[in-house]
Amino acid sequence: MCLEYSQEVKPIEGVLKSSGADLIIFTEDKCCCKLFYDKLFERIGSQVGLKTKTVQLGSCDDVQKSCETDTNRSYPKLYVIDGDLFLMYEPKKMGPNFFPLNRYCIENFLLDVNAIIELAYFSNGVKDKETLKKELDYDGIMLSLAQEMFPIYHRNVILKCLKDRHENRGWGFFYDSAKKRFKSDVIEREKKTIEQEIKDFVKNDCIVAHLLDDMELSYPSTVSNALIFLSGKDCILSYLICQIEQKTGTNIGMNRNALKLFLAEKCDLNSFSALINKMQEVVDSFKKTA
Repeated sequence: MCLEYSQEVKPIEGVLKSSGADLIIFTEDKCCCKLFYDKLFERIGSQVGLKTKTVQLGSCDDVQKSCETDTNRSYPKLYVIDGDLFLMYEPKKMGPNFFPLNRYCIENFLLDVNAIIELAYFSNGVKDKETLKKELDYDGIMLSLAQEMFPIYHRNVILKCLKDRHENRGWGFFYDSAKKRFKSDVIEREKKTIEQEIKDFVKNDCIVAHLLDDMELSYPSTVSNALIFLSGKDCILSYLICQIEQKTGTNIGMNRNALKLFLAEKCDLNSFSALINKMQEVVDSFKKTA
């Protein structure tokens, strides 16, 4: 269980009334991330005129269990969890007050090209946005990340499906910052190690080859797929920061919480359309039964 709970969980009805919120959003993470969630959902809710309040409950399992055991219907609420690896083989189902994100995690929604260029521009303070955009080559570096990381994710998804476990390594394990390139030998070794564990379990190399082919066809290594299926938290965000610093000579002098708060202010909200619709649906449903 994760660890630090918001003090607002128990007196939630009082919080709702005093804040004037239309909807309470329960999310993953610790309460130290509250500013980020409050800002992001403030922007999301404003698209349909909803005022929100967020409460952080801990891990994905904590949020899901809280939703399953919640019998209080005295206020409108929505439990939101990350999509995680499940997106690639068994996406979790939406419920009346339960919304699994349609991307790996909430951070994936923050990382569109314009938000990243805004971050580089704000942190650099000298170069204009067009110069930074050319130097960074967002599509190029994202494609490189996708091509290197998807083969590992494909194997991890199969392993997770078969044995309910996977190797959880961040992108930095596979990247040589000094040489500014991915470690091809480390990547190949990781692929072979996971693949061998799959083969030991399945005991049929042809079936394993078929599973891998199916994953590659279903989830090819594209930029758009990277923003959905690779971990924004453990992979994409840190990689993009590294690339901004290396390619543009910019020092991103922010801690992780500050980075997320900045990107919550700048990210494109169009990708949140499904979540926005669900939020409106929950509020409308509550009003009908109140």
